[in-house]
Amino acid sequence: MSKLSVIRTALEKRKGKDIVVDPVAIDGRRGYGGVNLKPVSVLYRIAPREGIFDVPGLNAFMLGMVPDIKPDVAIPFIADRDGVLNFGHLRYDEAIGEQQVTHRYVQKITADDLLAGDTLPGFRDGVKVIEKPKEPEPWMRMISLRFYPHVKLFHNGPNPEWRTQMPLKELRYYQPQKVA
Repeated sequence: MSKLSVIRTALEKRKGKDIVVDPVAIDGRRGYGGVNLKPVSVLYRIAPREGIFDVPGLNAFMLGMVPDIKPDVAIPFIADRDGVLNFGHLRYDEAIGEQQVTHRYVQKITADDLLAGDTLPGFRDGVKVIEKPKEPEPWMRMISLRFYPHVKLFHNGPNPEWRTQMPLKELRYYQPQKVA
């Protein structure tokens, strides 16, 4: 089973119950803000339905999202000394095929004395074409899961689709108000 299938299954099990999932870009068909995604990138924005407002809770939420596979990159939620909450994300890289790259070099003679008599080996009419195939490389899909403390952060603020941090003092606006 592919990593993407495992991730989709894990998200579907929880979607609507305790999380909100927004697939932002799937295989490059949809994107925001002019950000260039790889043609085979998949990006999900995820938030707890009720909101989580402490860093340990957010990290536990994020790391427990897809328990069956280990992420290739895990960036935790961090509250820095300046009072800024940096949002966490997980990235999974998956080989989906291979690509063959060939470098093509064209050399042209412009010196009149060499053009006169095709004396250089490999040249024809003053031109030599060299093709060097490289070793096949894996063709990768990048699956990113971006996490937010509250679902309202999907839609608030400048360019919310790519928001990666916020001042901790702003979090209070998203916390439920206690009724006395």
